[in-house]
Amino acid sequence: MNIKEKYLSVQLKDSEDLYHFITRFVNNIESGLSKKEILKDIRNRDEMGEGLISSNGLIIHIIDTKISQNRILYLSLEEKIEYFSKQEKRMFYINTVIVLIINPNFSLTGSNHLKKFLNDKHLI
Repeated sequence: MNIKEKYLSVQLKDSEDLYHFITRFVNNIESGLSKKEILKDIRNRDEMGEGLISSNGLIIHIIDTKISQNRILYLSLEEKIEYFSKQEKRMFYINTVIVLIINPNFSLTGSNHLKKFLNDKHLI
């Protein structure tokens, strides 16, 4: 199954606004998932290790068998927002967020632009 990708530039005021935006976005395309379930999926994945990939980049994982289509959402934030890393125990200022919306039962094969986006944003 191919992975659908979407690029957005968004204005957010803080990390709470970020999570609100993500839950609303995912709920609009995956109506079988409630906003509460989406937040639970994010928390469950974060318990395995948070997605901070650089001092200004974050990957958020939403992994659920109810997801009908694997997707990658690339967010460029118009202004940096604060993100507190529980793992690092300090504040970071992020401007790039990648949201992986994945059904674990689907194959992740197929071409996507994740590596190029990470390179372009100097995250790898």
